[in-house]
Amino acid sequence: GHAVQHAQAYSWLQMRSTLVPVVSVSSGMSQWLVIGGLILGGAAGLGLGWWVAVAGLVMMGFATVFSFITLPVEYDASNRALAWLQNKNIV
Repeated sequence: GHAVQHAQAYSWLQMRSTLVPVVSVSSGMSQWLVIGGLILGGAAGLGLGWWVAVAGLVMMGFATVFSFITLPVEYDASNRALAWLQNKNIV
């Protein structure tokens, strides 16, 4: 199914592929930014620590949006693969 999506330039797959580098960096850093922000906030009060923690939460939001974009791509790939299997009388 994914091969057919690539061949037909499926727009959701292209968007997902574009977001992969951003999400891989942001999801790896987000938890550390939240923890670091909480530590900075506890040590220095509500200032820089709060903004660092919020930045980590925004990065976690990118990972959530990425999941919502990935779902239609996977469902479409499964449907395309099942249709191909049925057309070839494999199923």
